[in-house]
Amino acid sequence: MEKSGDSGADAGVFRRHVLYIPGYDPFPPRRYRELYRTEGAAQAVVSGYQLTLQPRSGETYGWRVAAEVDGRAVEAEVEVLVWSDLVKGSMGRGIAVGPDA
Repeated sequence: MEKSGDSGADAGVFRRHVLYIPGYDPFPPRRYRELYRTEGAAQAVVSGYQLTLQPRSGETYGWRVAAEVDGRAVEAEVEVLVWSDLVKGSMGRGIAVGPDA
């Protein structure tokens, strides 16, 4: 994370790199972007700022976010780290209950 060079009270994080690792959710990665797009837009209306999303380039799925909050430009890069191959492998064994299962 980067912080501004200001030492005043308004100094803080203005750039983030978010790694989202879904659990056993059966949703494709684009579902998380759609959730972020709709819920982020709703929060922006409530909080009074503009939010823009753009596609992210790279090997993993994700998107870029830009906004101006309290007169300050902020940005984030969101990456969804899919590990469904590992989850699928463990789901085939079922859910064990008890010590002998």
